[in-house]
Amino acid sequence: MPQLDIPVENATDLLATSNLGAGALLRVERSATETGAYVEITTIALVAGQRMYRYYDLAGTVSSWYRTRYSKSDGSSLQPYGSVWQTGDETAGLLCSLYDAQQRIAGSATMSDNDRETLLDVIRGVSSEIEDYTGAWWASRPTDPESSTTYRFDVDRYATSLWLRQGSRYTGVRSVTAINLATTSQPATGGTYTAGTVADVFIRPQPSEGNPGWRIELSDYPSGSNRFFYPGYNTVEVTGTFGPASVPYWMQEIAIAAVTRRFLGKETAATAIGLGPEGGVRLLAGLPSDMAQRLEAHRFMPVA
Repeated sequence: MPQLDIPVENATDLLATSNLGAGALLRVERSATETGAYVEITTIALVAGQRMYRYYDLAGTVSSWYRTRYSKSDGSSLQPYGSVWQTGDETAGLLCSLYDAQQRIAGSATMSDNDRETLLDVIRGVSSEIEDYTGAWWASRPTDPESSTTYRFDVDRYATSLWLRQGSRYTGVRSVTAINLATTSQPATGGTYTAGTVADVFIRPQPSEGNPGWRIELSDYPSGSNRFFYPGYNTVEVTGTFGPASVPYWMQEIAIAAVTRRFLGKETAATAIGLGPEGGVRLLAGLPSDMAQRLEAHRFMPVA
């Protein structure tokens, strides 16, 4: 039963008479696949000043996909859809869960919906910064590790080995279910590819215990016609599961520490002093040296 925590930054603006007006609705839709048919499963009335809305989807699964949009109370003035997403495990595609961070900050105390929405923003920011710093994905793509997706990759030169990277981050890959190859640069969507032979593709290092490999290699004795990757933009299209199956525990702990420090210091420019869940006053300095060293040890260096 997925729990949907849906942030709405501008509920008050949406409820204005010059916008969608009183009774404006958040409309939630679900699909079995990322690009499949979406069906509306509920509507939620917006409340002025409320920035987080929770819905339990009794008929959904962790592999379900969701999207939302807004409308007037009568269903008219339908707004564009936002990005699609999955709930996945408790980290929901981020480097730590909202629940773990909330418990670290507030203990058993209740946190308001607006504070939870702010905390979720902090988690998103910290997750992105850590992945930028290390140069690698540390959460599953898609969020549900059993789902697959398709990415296109650039190739620098003729090669039989390809490190998989999206932008400045190495993706990691746990499985390959399809591979398509092009001999010249292709657009971000569409284009012309030749289907490759999955049996000719090896992931290295071999994925194990939910950890991904970081590159794919073509067989020395391919059964198909493709013997190397051609240089260009988007010349390799891979369908599979990317990133680790779940965020490593050590990475979750680092993310929680960084999130806690940033959240409790959100009102100040200097180092913050926060009240811990057990009642003691805590001085929130930078990350402990062992955590900083571990992040440094897991940084990916550019591959020539």
